[in-house]
Amino acid sequence: TYTVNEKFENAEAFAVKGLMYTYSADYEKAETAFQKAIKLNPKLGIAQHNYGFMLWRQARYAESLIHTNIALAIDPLAKPTNFLIGDSLASLAEFQKAIKHYQHCQKVLPEYVWCYVGLAEIYRILGDLDSAKTHMDKSRLFEDTGDNWRDVSNISLMIYLGQYQQALAAHKIVERNATIGYRAFRNLWLISVAQEIETKFIAYIGRKYKKFPSDHGIKKFRAYTAYLQKDYKLAVELYEAVIKENSTS
Repeated sequence: TYTVNEKFENAEAFAVKGLMYTYSADYEKAETAFQKAIKLNPKLGIAQHNYGFMLWRQARYAESLIHTNIALAIDPLAKPTNFLIGDSLASLAEFQKAIKHYQHCQKVLPEYVWCYVGLAEIYRILGDLDSAKTHMDKSRLFEDTGDNWRDVSNISLMIYLGQYQQALAAHKIVERNATIGYRAFRNLWLISVAQEIETKFIAYIGRKYKKFPSDHGIKKFRAYTAYLQKDYKLAVELYEAVIKENSTS
């Protein structure tokens, strides 16, 4: 048996341990750690949030919302929790609920950049490009967190607005300054298609794959470019590798 203080301390330890397992993609151990933390202290916000974060990373959005909503009730001003809830709702195509959540987020956390980026992403998906641009522009008034997701989202918006040269220039800056993932390569592909320079993109991805063969985003696009080049054997091989990585992440 534990004293009350020991219970709370152990709960926090399990919450942190679970997050470490989450970042190393050992989700089974992470889930066990979070469940232990919540059993010891169900009102521990960090345990509920971290559990929700782990589920969000696995695209288990409905399950994630159960825990992030509990975490938000414990701490309504928790910034990452607010973002996770909005993004989970959007990922479930619950766009009106996501919009309402992000609008509330902007009121209670007026300088939290991801409330604006998240809302801009939803409006872009819904085709309301004017509203998307308004909120993306607002997001740029606040301090960057060092994450390149805002810049990648802004490039997506530029593409939808037909600003291909600006989008290409912005992509080059992102590529210089940060590790880029699948969405960034997708943006570059859309730019290439719009400007009818697909062959340059195919060559670019080929060079990237030679340099970073284990990068998941590059591998995914190299599989697609192999298909375009009718190298079906390589395409199948790479797609199988991508599927295997997805199933273990």
